[in-house]
Amino acid sequence: MIGIDGCKGGWIAVAGDDGRALAYRTCASLQQLLDESPDDVVGIDMPIGLLDAGRRGGRTADAEARRLLPGFAASIFSAPVRPALDHPHDYRAAHAASVASSSDGVGLSRQSHALTRKIAEVDTLMTPALQSRVREVHPELSFAEMNGGPLSHRKRSGAGFFERLRLLEACGVFVPERSAADEGLRFAVDDLLDAMAAWWTARRIAEGVAEAVPAEAEYDSRGLAMQVWR
Repeated sequence: MIGIDGCKGGWIAVAGDDGRALAYRTCASLQQLLDESPDDVVGIDMPIGLLDAGRRGGRTADAEARRLLPGFAASIFSAPVRPALDHPHDYRAAHAASVASSSDGVGLSRQSHALTRKIAEVDTLMTPALQSRVREVHPELSFAEMNGGPLSHRKRSGAGFFERLRLLEACGVFVPERSAADEGLRFAVDDLLDAMAAWWTARRIAEGVAEAVPAEAEYDSRGLAMQVWR
């Protein structure tokens, strides 16, 4: 199993067969990470499946995930529409593309635009066949599942860091060792915790106990299921 989150310059991946034998590495290429582990179940903290036209609340997966996280709904941003991916370096153009696609004039948040390059990297690689083992996750949904409900502290606070670390350890997911294949890219501590939470959900997917949000898949124009797993 592998859990992946974006980090500065690329990706951070946590891999292992159980919670006591984890290793992390950073890698500039998502394609490389997936090619190196062709049989692994992967949980990735990045949208899979995109709308072609903006709508209020975004994808059903985004809207339902927000409802499951009262007090933390702001951590779930609406994924950009696919036309916005053509403008990764120009927020105004990306926002305009989103508005133009939408009958409701729905734009694009700066938070969402900041991730368009990584979202585009995922979108370029993803196929319905690959999605059979590579699933979208959201760490805050995963942590809420571990906790039996939303957490008490924001993840970037000191209290939030220890709250999430304790939940992971209670689930048998311990701080991983650095892999020899690590490329040395910079990452934040919460990037590592999020990748660990994604690994926990990947394990649940492999075991057949994970749940999808929404339970009934909504599909995009390329046949990709728009669901978040927890």
